[in-house]
Amino acid sequence: GRHPFQVMCQYVDHATMTIYNFASEYLWYDPSNMIEAEEIRVYVDPVDYKCYYMDLDSVLPAYTVKNMS
Repeated sequence: GRHPFQVMCQYVDHATMTIYNFASEYLWYDPSNMIEAEEIRVYVDPVDYKCYYMDLDSVLPAYTVKNMS
């Protein structure tokens, strides 16, 4: 019954008047109150912008999951 969160980003290429939308991997917590940066690095394949990596490690604190058995 849980739904994941995603961070959404946009890049505007003013030379071609194109807007690119990027979505992070699924997160199982709400990151909205943890992101203080207005910019998030997104690394793209210059040939295919559908292949990209959003660098959330630089804007979100690191979490460690411990199994409490």
